[in-house]
Amino acid sequence: YRSWYKCPYTEYLRGKGLLEKYEEAFKEKYAPTVPGFLQPSPVEAEDAHDVFITREAANWIRSYDQEKPFFLWLNFVGPHSPLDPPEPYASMYKPEDMPPPIKEIPNNIPETIRVRSERFWQDHSVEEMQQARAYHYGMVSLIDDQVGRLIEALRENGRYENTIIVFTSDHGVNLGDHGVWGKHVHFKGTINAPLVVSWPGKLKKKKTVDRVVERQDLAPTFLEVAGADGKQRQYPFGESLMPFLTGKGNYVREEAFVEDETATTVVTNRYKYIYSPDWETPMLFDMTERPEEVHNLALENPELLNEMRDRMLNWLVRTHDHPNSSIRHTHRKVGNPA
Repeated sequence: YRSWYKCPYTEYLRGKGLLEKYEEAFKEKYAPTVPGFLQPSPVEAEDAHDVFITREAANWIRSYDQEKPFFLWLNFVGPHSPLDPPEPYASMYKPEDMPPPIKEIPNNIPETIRVRSERFWQDHSVEEMQQARAYHYGMVSLIDDQVGRLIEALRENGRYENTIIVFTSDHGVNLGDHGVWGKHVHFKGTINAPLVVSWPGKLKKKKTVDRVVERQDLAPTFLEVAGADGKQRQYPFGESLMPFLTGKGNYVREEAFVEDETATTVVTNRYKYIYSPDWETPMLFDMTERPEEVHNLALENPELLNEMRDRMLNWLVRTHDHPNSSIRHTHRKVGNPA
């Protein structure tokens, strides 16, 4: 938290006499006994960080008076641990109304994950996770309201109809499902992050696309929207989303990939294969027949396992000259997927 001291937000808090209270609460949040630190924020909603940066961005939008297009990238912090929504968002959802976490641990799960999951349920209760989810939902609603503020600013400036709005995230979070807290196991709570695209003057409304995509697809999408020619739009790892957005053309991606220091994952429109060199067995799920991710197919369907493994290996080779070396990651070695 040392980086607070000279950022615009901490100067704002300092000016309102709130920094010391905020700092003390923040220190306590990072010595938690409960995942996510389940306690409302010590500041009012209008003084919360995400509201502060929205206010700054909305003021900039209202003041923008140039003819050339603008690009605004706004990063919200929430919903993120510590789960400390300000009121009224902290009381917006009742814990007892929250869907309970999936407590079942998948069969044939890697031993390190199984042990961690069992320990999690020894230390925490379903009721605790429902409280965490209530606070998480409250933080989501706070973000929803901030998006509304930005849209209102665009309307006031007369630019709403001709502005592309993309709402997405780098990842989701497992709020206790399978005894996992956080993002470092690639269950759907982690990798099924939102992606919403709006362009009121150009695109159809309320269209839902049930296909795997990657965040890298946004780069060629933006280039196409900007009118870049074919050579300028060359991007080896992404596919433009415009076929979905306009109904013209074909989106050819059949699989999406996820990679961090813990594991590598390939997802098709039906199956998910998760591999780590640290595991004695990979995880393979049928996301259509068993979307709750409790039945690991890796040991009982070798043909499907080989198909998904081949997809991963082909991608590793295609995206790096040394797919089986530590060059790919400084944190771990990527071996031959088993």
